[in-house]
Amino acid sequence: YRSYCETVHAVDENVGRVLSHLENSGLAKETLVLYIGDNGFELGEHGFYDKRDAFEESMRVPLLAWAPGNLNAGSKIKKMVMNIDMASAILDFYGLKAPASADMDGSSFKPLMEGKDIPWREHILYEYHWEWNFPAVPTTLAIRNERYKYIYYHGIWDRNGFYDLKTD
Repeated sequence: YRSYCETVHAVDENVGRVLSHLENSGLAKETLVLYIGDNGFELGEHGFYDKRDAFEESMRVPLLAWAPGNLNAGSKIKKMVMNIDMASAILDFYGLKAPASADMDGSSFKPLMEGKDIPWREHILYEYHWEWNFPAVPTTLAIRNERYKYIYYHGIWDRNGFYDLKTD
């Protein structure tokens, strides 16, 4: 846990250096910085120390957006944004369109970053497929909306779960 915290501290210091450079060089107002993890991570929650499950600590991915003068500082998006939305949002932020041949599945969440209430996805799907290196973690499938989540485990000892995310 201490090593984890030291790593987070080092990342924080170095991201701060990048943001300071953007501000000091005059590039901040024309720059969008998206800082995203590859996954969430459990540090003992649910008895786990890993990232290969559909609990919120693992399923939710940290994402920070920084664009002074273009985004409201301290705002929080409550809609379900996914990694497939990143490219569309970046292109939209700079007023660019993806070529039709790109056939992108994601949607721009730029309006959400600007505080606008727009129609958005109602659910997301999660899947983790069993890996040889992690034999104790079964194939896991889940569907989640803003309130509920169902988790299906493909394993003989695992119990499926249905969760009310507001009360559980």
